[in-house]
Amino acid sequence: MKILVLGGTGATGKLVVQQLLKQGHEVVLLIRKGRGASITPHECLEVIEETVLSIKQQALIALLASCDGVISCLGHNLTWRGVYGAPQMLVRDSIRRVSESLDSSRQQPIRLALMNTTGNRNLDLSEPVSFAQHCVLALLRLFLPPHLDNECAANYLRTQQKNNPFLEWV
Repeated sequence: MKILVLGGTGATGKLVVQQLLKQGHEVVLLIRKGRGASITPHECLEVIEETVLSIKQQALIALLASCDGVISCLGHNLTWRGVYGAPQMLVRDSIRRVSESLDSSRQQPIRLALMNTTGNRNLDLSEPVSFAQHCVLALLRLFLPPHLDNECAANYLRTQQKNNPFLEWV
């Protein structure tokens, strides 16, 4: 399989890329400019120094058409600028751009795995939530924008892409 990895230079993304290459998959990384030096070359690894938010639309459409899956390990850097700076909705906007760039000529749906945050629950299930848990999550959303970003990304897929025949996601 050919898999596009978003956030492949982060702590989780590096491990995902290693495992995919170890299993014999072709891997494509979209990375920020200047981050390529930290990547060990591999015959099954293609590195593109663009982000999902910066790559030209036609290039993204063509890239997705050549892939069987997408794994998003995107996250915000744990610095003041990374947590509170732009882009505030990195994960949501990237997932939206990927899903909206899927070509209708696909033979099979692309599979997307969204690595997400703890405390993000499936709102389609009627799970009981304690008052304390509700308060903690509200505080996380308020004071840690990346938590809200991750929730919004999952909710976007859950609500807006539920009936997209070109996308299967978890």
